Amino acid sequence: LKAFFFNKKNLQLEFSTSDLIGEDYQEVLTDLAEAGFNNCKAVSIKDIYVGSGKYVGEVEQVVINGQSWLSE
Repeated sequence: LKAFFFNKKNLQLEFSTSDLIGEDYQEVLTDLAEAGFNNCKAVSIKDIYVGSGKYVGEVEQVVINGQSWLSE
């Protein structure tokens, strides 16, 4: 999931970005839109295999204004 904003204003998140990792991407997109982000994009994880511990729709990474947070 990538979230970008171009209006040059600082937005305060009411949650930690680590709270977004592992959540369903649709819920995360909604949370970010409610926080004021206006250009959010979900990018599919290409390497989900049986036993990988990942599931379809899970947020693996959050990028805001070039800064990245990854799942561990």
